Amino acid sequence: MTSAASQPAGIPPTSSLRRNRPVPRAPEVVHAVRARLRTWTLRRRLVLLFSFVGLALVVSVGLVSAAVVHLNDTVRQQVDRVDPAQVAGEDFLSAMVNQETGVRGYVLTGNRSFLAPYTAGRVQEALAREKLSRLLADRPGLTADLAALSAAATKWQRYTARQEIADVVGGAVGSARSPAMSALGQSEFDAVRAAAARLSGDLAAGHAAADAAISDADGLLVALLVVALVLLLLAVDGTLLALPRWVTRPLASVASDARTVAGGDLDHAIALVGPPDIQSLAKDVDAMRARMVEQLAAVEESRRRLDEQADLLRRSNADLEQFAYLASHDLQEPLRKISSFSDLVVRRYERELDDQGKEYLGYLADGARRMQALINDILQISKVGREGTATEQVDCTELARQAVSHLADEVRSSGATVIVRRLPVVKGDGTLLAALFENLIANSIKFRSVEPPYIVIDAVEKDVSRRSSAVGSDEAGGDQSVFQFSVRDNGIGIDPVYGDRIFTMFQRLHSREQYGGTGIGLALCKRIVEHHGGRIWLEQPFGAEKRGTVISFTLPG
Repeated sequence: MTSAASQPAGIPPTSSLRRNRPVPRAPEVVHAVRARLRTWTLRRRLVLLFSFVGLALVVSVGLVSAAVVHLNDTVRQQVDRVDPAQVAGEDFLSAMVNQETGVRGYVLTGNRSFLAPYTAGRVQEALAREKLSRLLADRPGLTADLAALSAAATKWQRYTARQEIADVVGGAVGSARSPAMSALGQSEFDAVRAAAARLSGDLAAGHAAADAAISDADGLLVALLVVALVLLLLAVDGTLLALPRWVTRPLASVASDARTVAGGDLDHAIALVGPPDIQSLAKDVDAMRARMVEQLAAVEESRRRLDEQADLLRRSNADLEQFAYLASHDLQEPLRKISSFSDLVVRRYERELDDQGKEYLGYLADGARRMQALINDILQISKVGREGTATEQVDCTELARQAVSHLADEVRSSGATVIVRRLPVVKGDGTLLAALFENLIANSIKFRSVEPPYIVIDAVEKDVSRRSSAVGSDEAGGDQSVFQFSVRDNGIGIDPVYGDRIFTMFQRLHSREQYGGTGIGLALCKRIVEHHGGRIWLEQPFGAEKRGTVISFTLPG
């Protein structure tokens, strides 16, 4: 064995290392255990908790079952073994007493009828002895008592009962019996009584022991039931304490923080509580909150920029409208002078001008007039929407008839037929809607075919919840009614390819030599309809020959 003195210098002995090793203190151990438990997931905790509950149930059932089995065995031992053995011992002694009584009566009287108890006692004795042998087979002490009782009974029967019966048969009846023989018989029967009393006493002691065992088994059963109840209560209390701590309170905290965030406090952080998996859920919710804060900041920044752009656009539009208004009025005066002086030159110098000069002056006057019409149309379209949407109820039937009345000269010169069916009452600007009908009717008259124009103005109420996609999403929703108008004619028609182009400003499908105008009429119609919250579009022509044009638009009721 190596001693401490033989170890190399500078290395302390092993025993010294053990003594110098720091021993963790109880609070540190508890803190370490708690820190370890905090890393367990909810699933692991619930598995451990329900495993404990299941183990408590199994142990409780096992202990109670074992106690019940033990009590049952103890009771059966007393009922099936001890009590029947006591009864059999009493039957054995009773059988011996009957035998002794029968022998004594026969000896005194010589009458064989007195031997009946003796004979019956022999049978009862044999049955009792056989029963005692069976019941006491695994009890050595009681088996010895039974052997002593059997020996004493056999001795009395052999040397006293049979001898006395033989003497009576030989003529020695009553007083002829020898006193010595009587004393011997009494002594032998007393030995039987003593052996029976000893067996009875031992059986009584066994009975008392069985009663004590039953009492102990009852006490054990009650104790085990109490233990089982305590285990179950501990399991239930542990479950009732653990579930709120691990599940309900952490989830309630996350839900409360989420409701706070949903209420508008986006800077409120989600607290990380509970097991790691619930903390992971809280982290995800908090990450979603952080993304919402970032997106909201981006939206706010975008809205701020949009507000700035909208403000700049409003100022720019105001400036442009003012400029257009002033410019158009400033342009009107030189155009009027060009037109008037062109006419004046033609009238005064008609003789001096040749045909080509007159043609040039005609071009000049026509260009001035077309420029004036263009400026007027631009002014009209720029006014739409400047004051906002009107809220008065207007009768579209009257507006359409007024438009027809304003176009009476065009209708009469073209031979047009304009049919205005019953139109609804809508909310809008009567002046603008009258201009809408007037432009659509004038457009149908202008682009007529070789046949006289035939124009039909009609309207139907649309189901807002089931309207077709052609009406558009910008129509009034909810329970507000929407009416779809249509202006149909039998004119030259419009190719569906140009369905969007015709509503654009200055877009013409024909030359000015074929059809006059500024190319702003349908653009003005579109501006008016959209100003009232509706939509306008080109539909396929109606009728068997599929000729003409159908312009449809919607207006909220």
